[in-house]
Amino acid sequence: MKKLLLSILTVSVSLSAYAAPKSLKKDFDTLGDNKVFAERVKQMDQDKKVRIVQNRIVDLYNRFEIGGSYGYNAGGDSYVTTQHLGGMLEFHFSPRFAMGIRYQHYFNELTSEGKTQYDTVRAAQNQDAASSQLVAGIDNPEDVGLLTFSYSPIYGKLNLFDMSVAHFDIYTLAGFGKMKLASGDSDVLTAGVGMGVWVTQNFSARLEGRYETYEDLMGLESYGIQSRRQNNIQGMFAIGILL
Repeated sequence: MKKLLLSILTVSVSLSAYAAPKSLKKDFDTLGDNKVFAERVKQMDQDKKVRIVQNRIVDLYNRFEIGGSYGYNAGGDSYVTTQHLGGMLEFHFSPRFAMGIRYQHYFNELTSEGKTQYDTVRAAQNQDAASSQLVAGIDNPEDVGLLTFSYSPIYGKLNLFDMSVAHFDIYTLAGFGKMKLASGDSDVLTAGVGMGVWVTQNFSARLEGRYETYEDLMGLESYGIQSRRQNNIQGMFAIGILL
């Protein structure tokens, strides 16, 4: 009888020891409560500092985000380098879906190739600067307004120098709008990907890359110049405030 009781006790202790780690592993895999995990891990090794974050740090349900941006255009017109400063207003329906409006003001500068072309045409046709610029095939973008829609399928967390935890979303974006050029207005379409970092409940940062397409040199048929399609790649950095 003693041997039987001893065997039952040994099996019970073994099952308990096996079940505890298995249950803990299951909790880790199912994104449970932060405090519960922290207490359990501390009990496993009290000499180590432990920080566990399972839940989202920043609530993105029904929130506005307002911010400013800086960007640089690559591709497009080889005669011009273009940068922009802009503003954005985004409404987050949830952590995954958002809709926004954006405004960007462009700053243009002729490349060395563009300056050569500009001077050649101006000297040959003896025209004023504005006309020469258009005849030379240079049609600067001036500003643009966009309506955008974004979807965030990927979510993760960052440990910022062991001082705080921020979460980030990888998102896709599509939009359309109107661009003002030196020659007039043009429809513009855009699509891209980006990463939004939500540092606190009220501060955000973004890195974004977008493809952008539009037509320029509109309304210049009298000069024998047809409209042409421009395809740009735009890199953008933005900081924002969550309201």
